[in-house]
This record gives sequence, structure tokens and C-alpha cells, in this order.
Amino acid sequence: MKTIKITLFLVGILLGIIACQQGSDLDFAENLKTNEKSILDLGARSKSEIVREYMPLGMIPEWVKFRVSSEEYELWKVLSSKYEVDYSILLTELTASQKQQVDSILISCVQDIRLGKIEEYAGLFTFCRLTESGNESLEIERLSNSESEGLEYRIAAGTIYSSPSVDARVVASVRCRVDVGRQEIISAEHPIISVEGRAAVSFHGTGVSNVATRLVMVTVNGTFVHKLNSGATSSVKVNKTVRLGVIF
Repeated sequence: MKTIKITLFLVGILLGIIACQQGSDLDFAENLKTNEKSILDLGARSKSEIVREYMPLGMIPEWVKFRVSSEEYELWKVLSSKYEVDYSILLTELTASQKQQVDSILISCVQDIRLGKIEEYAGLFTFCRLTESGNESLEIERLSNSESEGLEYRIAAGTIYSSPSVDARVVASVRCRVDVGRQEIISAEHPIISVEGRAAVSFHGTGVSNVATRLVMVTVNGTFVHKLNSGATSSVKVNKTVRLGVIF
């Protein structure tokens, strides 16, 4: 009889251990699902923050704090008081030289704000890398003008307007004459205004450009036509100025 009781006791302990193990496995699986959902939600929140190219005045995405120093964050904060800023440059890989260029442009613009040169809303602000452009015109210049040595043509481009509901935007591209060695913009041609995105249809209007040492200012005025999710078309008046901080 004792032998039977001991056997039953041991079986009970074994079943208890198995039950606990199964419960632990269930808890682990449930925790894993919860953690995976939290990570996915976090990714979705981060993506939603990054999708918007230009933030409203005075608003900076939370993730920016983890990408810059406290001193740099204060500069971005001042910039955001006068501009709707696109912070996407902070999500890209920059060389040490390019990082210095970003800081230099940022400091210069903030100084203008602090000195009162920019007192009201100044439009959009973004950084862009120069892309290659054909140098045929410059080659002709070199044949007749020795001052053209060391100069190149590059393209600076930036978004002027993005639809908040569909994939449609207006983009300005400017062909610039640049001194790469000195990292300066010599001149800029008339901007070319185009549309991008699956829902974009057309843009009808005008654009003008002005330049500083490392800044191109583009002002666009016209009508942007794009499709809605329903399939109908919508017309939007676009009158925007964007400053492109040029990175060599």
C-alpha cells in the first residue's frame, strides 16, 4: 500500500512539473507576442513620424533628440521657430565633411534668426545633396574664359509640397554652377518644377530661385493637380518658398 502511495505521490509531482513547464511556455509565448506587437507598434510610430517631410512651426520629431547633441538640438529648435523643417537629413549617413557643412549652414541660419534678420514665418527648410549634371555648357565656357576652371554644374532638388492624404508631391530642381573646392554656389538657373508620386497629375505655375554661399532659395506659385483615393482629381494652390541647404 505504501508503495502505491509513494508512486502516486511521485506521479503527482511529475505532472505538476509538466503543468508548470507548459504554463511557463505559454507565458513565454504570450510575452513574446506582446513584445513583438510593441516593437511593430514602435516601428509604425517611428515611420509615421518620418513620413511627413515638413513639420509645423515649433514642432520637432521625438527621434531627433537621439540623433543630435543637446547643443545641436537647441539650434534645430531655433530654426523650427521660423521654418517648417524637414529633418530627414538626420536619418542619412553623412561624411565628417558633410556633417560639418550641415552644422555650418544650421548655425548661419540660426544667427540670422537671433539677429532679427528673419522675424516672421520664412517658409520651408530642407537639406539636399548635390547630384551630377552635364557639364557641356561649362566646357564651352572654359574655352573662352579661364575663370571657369574648377567649376562644375550640379543639381539641387527639394520637395515644395506634399499631399497629406495621397502619394503626390511637387518637386523643384535647380541646376547650379558650383565651386566644389570652395564648397560654394556661384549661380543658379531657373528652377524646373515637376510632380512625383502615383497620385500626381500635373503642376502649372512659375518658380524663381536665388542663391547664397550654400543655400538655394526657391519660390513656387501655381496649381497642383492630383488624384484622390476615390479616383476624382483635386486642385491645390501652392505658393511656397523653400530654402535648400546644399551639401557637397
